[in-house]
Amino acid sequence: MVQDIAKLEAKLRHLFEHGVPFNSVLGLKVESLDPAAPKLRFDMRPELVNDTGEQIATGGAAYMVG
Repeated sequence: MVQDIAKLEAKLRHLFEHGVPFNSVLGLKVESLDPAAPKLRFDMRPELVNDTGEQIATGGAAYMVG
C-alpha cells in the first residue's frame, strides 16, 4: 500500500512538473502533496520578473504558486 502511494505521488509530481508546459517553463517543483498543505516552489529568474523595474514575479508566475 505504501509503495502504491509512493508510485502515485511520483507520477503526480512528474505530471505536474513536466506534463504541463507552463509549469516546466516556470521550473515549478512540488515540495509537498499533503492534501492539507500542498507546497510548490520555483526559483526566481530574470525572465520571470515583471517590467516595472522591481524584482517581482510576473502575475502568471505568482498566480501559479499563490
